[in-house]
Amino acid sequence: MGLALHLVSFLSSYRIQVFAAKITGWSISKSGMLDFDVSKNVTVRPSSFHSSSNKGGIWLDFHGVHLPTKNTRGRGPIRAVRLNRINRQTSRLIIDFAPKLKVNTQRLRLTNFIRNRWRLILIGLPTSSINTSRSVKSQSRPRIISTTRKTRKKNRIIIDPGHGGPDPGAIGLNGLRETDVVLLLSLLVAQLLQDQGFQTILTRTSEIDVDLPQRTSMANRLKASIFVSIHANAISSARSDINGIETFYYENSLSSTLAEEIQQFILTASPQTISRGVRKARFFVIRRTFMPSVLVETGFLTGSLDSLDLATFEHRQRIALAITTGILSYIKKEL
Repeated sequence: MGLALHLVSFLSSYRIQVFAAKITGWSISKSGMLDFDVSKNVTVRPSSFHSSSNKGGIWLDFHGVHLPTKNTRGRGPIRAVRLNRINRQTSRLIIDFAPKLKVNTQRLRLTNFIRNRWRLILIGLPTSSINTSRSVKSQSRPRIISTTRKTRKKNRIIIDPGHGGPDPGAIGLNGLRETDVVLLLSLLVAQLLQDQGFQTILTRTSEIDVDLPQRTSMANRLKASIFVSIHANAISSARSDINGIETFYYENSLSSTLAEEIQQFILTASPQTISRGVRKARFFVIRRTFMPSVLVETGFLTGSLDSLDLATFEHRQRIALAITTGILSYIKKEL
């Protein structure tokens, strides 16, 4: 658990330049995510992680890539990060862990972050690792709201990352895709809710296409207590002056309250964000669900301000924490 957090324990801000034509390099950010850049002719398979139960490590193979061998030693949970050449056509990135640290590859997610950049995250980050202190004043940072065990047990929450697969959604400045933004946001929200003890289900956890009726029928069939669909907005690239967040509901008064809570906590977490308000709308996923449902537009990918924020992992952390806190605040008041 906490792979990203452990990686940072000895590789924070460490950057490796790979002297090869097809992989330009990778880095471990201070927030604990592993990013790597590839050229267009490198195939990356998001589900291609492997693990060794007896050696306590994971690896990812790059086929058709010829890279020099590189080893980096570490202390604590992470013992080494290695780049090995398997054969003339395959290179392997290996992360070695301490013997007692078990990593479930089913909880690893490799997402196409932007253009030819990929990001590795581990679903299972503890709440304490969602750090917003660098960019948000402590007095405005949302605090996780406590709930009773009975409340957590009886409420099932559906988180719906918009679009996916062949449908990337909106395309913003610098090629930023809506599906990449909202999938990571949704994964973070789901994990934060799970850390609080709530049963949380995602309509998708990878880059696949899920029809709108499938999303709503899942929520209705599972008798969810709350449905939150997460999106990012766009408009003509000529209108980069348009920025801001907005949250939509259909007609249920409880949905309106949920939308107000989420909107307010996002504005608290990101005071510089422009508010476009809470409004009624007839989006399919909030019109065809039978529980309090909202659709959150987390910003404009075509906006000169929002696009810069949404491209950073730190801002997505803030938004994810704010959405989570809004949901918990609503539950405490209404359910």
